[in-house]
Amino acid sequence: MAGRCVFRQDPAAFWKYFDWMYAHQPEITEDNLKEQVSLFAKNESELDGLQLGHCLDSSATESEVAASIAQAKSLRIDATPTMFVNGRRLIGAYPWPNLEQIINGELKYQQTAQDSGEKCCEIKIPSPLNK
Repeated sequence: MAGRCVFRQDPAAFWKYFDWMYAHQPEITEDNLKEQVSLFAKNESELDGLQLGHCLDSSATESEVAASIAQAKSLRIDATPTMFVNGRRLIGAYPWPNLEQIINGELKYQQTAQDSGEKCCEIKIPSPLNK
C-alpha cells in the first residue's frame, strides 16, 4: 500500500522507492514501516511526508491492492515471477535462452495457426504504471 501511496504522489518516484525498499529490507518491519517510509520521503525523495503519512494512515490504497490481489488470484498467479506468453502461464525464472525458445515457438505456431482461423489469446494485466 505504501508503494501505491508513493505512486499517487509522484509516479516517477515509485521505482526509486521500490529500489530503496529492497535495499533496506533488513531494517523494515511491519511495526516501523510508516517511520521508514517517512525517512525515505524525507531523505531520498521530494515527496510530501505528511501527505504520504496520511495516505498510509487512511489505508487509501487498500482497495487498489486488494483488487490487484484478486486479479492475480483469478489468473492463478501465486508465485514470483509469473509470466504469460501468448496466454500460457509460466512460473519461475526462465533463463533467456529457454524463454526465447518458448516465445519463438509461440510465434511460429501463430504463423501456421493463422490459416486455421484460430486466434491468439491475450491477457492484459493492468498496472498503475500504464495509466
